[in-house]
Amino acid sequence: MDEIIQLADYHTLAVELLAKTQRALKITANEFLVILKDKGFTLAGIREKITFSRHNKQPDTPNDIFVKHLVKVYDIADFENTALAEELRILQLMSLLAFEPVVATELREWLGLEDWDDFNNLIDKGWLIEKKEDSQWQYLMHPVISAVIQDQKMPDFEMTKHLVTVLATRLTINIGEIFTSKFPFMPHALSVAKCFEEETGSWELANLFYSMANIYADQANYTRALKWFKKSFEICETVLGKEHTDTAAACNSIATIYSRLGEHFTAMDWYTKTMNIQKKALGNEHPFLAITYNNIAGILLAQVEVSRDQYNKYCEVLKWLMKALGIREKTLRKALKIRKTDIRREYTEIAMTYNSFGIVYQKLGDYPSAMEWHMKALDIRKKFLGKEHPDTVLTYNHIAAIYINQDKYCDALKLLKMAVRFGYKVLGTSHPHTHIFVNNAKDALEQSGHEKNFEEWLEETLAEE
Repeated sequence: MDEIIQLADYHTLAVELLAKTQRALKITANEFLVILKDKGFTLAGIREKITFSRHNKQPDTPNDIFVKHLVKVYDIADFENTALAEELRILQLMSLLAFEPVVATELREWLGLEDWDDFNNLIDKGWLIEKKEDSQWQYLMHPVISAVIQDQKMPDFEMTKHLVTVLATRLTINIGEIFTSKFPFMPHALSVAKCFEEETGSWELANLFYSMANIYADQANYTRALKWFKKSFEICETVLGKEHTDTAAACNSIATIYSRLGEHFTAMDWYTKTMNIQKKALGNEHPFLAITYNNIAGILLAQVEVSRDQYNKYCEVLKWLMKALGIREKTLRKALKIRKTDIRREYTEIAMTYNSFGIVYQKLGDYPSAMEWHMKALDIRKKFLGKEHPDTVLTYNHIAAIYINQDKYCDALKLLKMAVRFGYKVLGTSHPHTHIFVNNAKDALEQSGHEKNFEEWLEETLAEE
């Protein structure tokens, strides 16, 4: 066995894999050594030079040489024997995932396992890693092993379709959920997406790209969001057609990212394209069209400050919001009439329009009307999304801004405490919304002549539960 360890150059992963492969083959160390030498296996001189990165493979580097020699172990293990077909399928799918542990209950569904027998065999053979954390069994594959499997038997997309579908479902943000709850799934989704990002013929992949982009958008990582929204859009156009509603959804999301990047004219072009598709595919009163109207109003509102005719611009914004509100009220009435069991989406979408009205009236200086619209939005969001949802907290901030306009600084600071605390603890200090909350808090403290400076106030705020 000592000579086998020397051949592996004392590399822990290689030594463990060789030992378990020998045991699985049920042969002696000497017999295994003969096989290794016959295959030309040796890692001599490269152990200290390995800095492996799965998606950055260069030929003739220590990493590449390491993988090529472990491929010889793969050949010895004989995974392409038809008797080991299920083990090979598991290895192929696991090779696509990130080097992050996955709990057993999730992994069983991701891989479509009927039982754990073949999976456990791979753990015994050293090709998969098993660990226990917080009383849960978790599993992963070392990135070097992933490279070996992909080098020998990269799975095609048809084999991967179920995994892609499950990951897209896991990343979908449902009503009341916060995007941060999806973070455990993102490394795996991104790893799979990178393997198939040039694939153009699968709606399932478009859906995964779209779900990933939504998470990046909520994180305010707009560059990555735009990349994956555009890839989703391209696939939707190819597979579903230019006038499909999913194509329109991707259009709408691309427009929203351009809007957040401040590229309003580009955003308007994409929103107009979205609206035209929706009208043709869905008619003039579909709820999806209300979202687009609301978004167009947002673009026009962002352009008001650079307009010479602000009053007419505000009137135009209100016109689009009224169109959105009309559709949403009709949709909500219909849902209530038929006693739809889950009406959270109808309510939360109408709250979005209420919120937009509040912003417009605040800019017009009509603070009572602004407060009325924001309070209507807040009531719905607290009820259907919860007090600590990003949309609810954003409404706290809008109401606080009105209080500041009215010199009601104590009332503003009460709401801003919740907003700033949420921003720091959930969104992160670099998120644009956190910056807005902080700036409003600084403004309220300064204008009120508060006895504490912002740093003292912030320390106290973050210490509170």
